[in-house]
Amino acid sequence: MITSVWKAQQHIRQYGAVVSRFDVHSDFESFFADRRNAQAVYRPGASAYFQYYHAITLVGYDSEQQYWLAKNSYGSTWGDTGLFKVAYGVCAILAADKGEAYGIVWTPSSVPDAR
Repeated sequence: MITSVWKAQQHIRQYGAVVSRFDVHSDFESFFADRRNAQAVYRPGASAYFQYYHAITLVGYDSEQQYWLAKNSYGSTWGDTGLFKVAYGVCAILAADKGEAYGIVWTPSSVPDAR
């Protein structure tokens, strides 16, 4: 289980991805329905409320601007070719009390021939 920003960043650098819980808020879908927001960083608005649980894959990050680059399961026509930016510390991503973020490690069953 991964519960810190640093550990998630380290895992992404070493292995490529972290799967995390994502609490969808009432303004999430409308935020990305506006195509001008495709590359904007999502932060739930002050009046947004929790709607449902979801899972996302964290595939990158920007420490200076404090956001995760996440892959959604809504397909490549959603967001920025299926990706979106979400601020650190929101939507229960890596929430220690929720315990729902895990690193992905893929090991091939056989090594390809190097010829």
